[in-house]
Amino acid sequence: MPPTVSSLNITETGIEINNKLFEFPFPLADLKLLIGEPCRIYEGAPDHDRGFSWTSKQVWDEFGISTISDKASPTLNVVEFEIQLSKKKKYEHMPSQPFLGKISITDTKIEELVIITNQYYPYPYKDLFFKDIVINTALIRTKKINEISSITIYKDKK
Repeated sequence: MPPTVSSLNITETGIEINNKLFEFPFPLADLKLLIGEPCRIYEGAPDHDRGFSWTSKQVWDEFGISTISDKASPTLNVVEFEIQLSKKKKYEHMPSQPFLGKISITDTKIEELVIITNQYYPYPYKDLFFKDIVINTALIRTKKINEISSITIYKDKK
């Protein structure tokens, strides 16, 4: 039976996928055991602002999920987890399908925590801080409809 991802719950240390907790940073191999191999892999550049010497991006089109891994870590640690929620903003490196499951932060729906107003037009970001975790939401407004287009989750660099 192929894997599915029905729920993502953001916690103060990481993300629960189908009730399995992944604390940042976590080995890419652990995620692959749960959801399988990515559809696409992109080689990235150093991210000096976040302290990574070289990165790699993995994309799971069927789940609307992508990750960024630190290639310098011995276990190719996942340092960012991205969830695509909209088909309206598409780029080559993003999943081709949106995530269709439930997303929550400590069991509260993300839509209840992110208030979208017209001040965010046309494509800005809003950060939520939850203990050591940053939840970056990308917001879009098209045809007078406001929505969250994607969410990026990572451990705060302090």
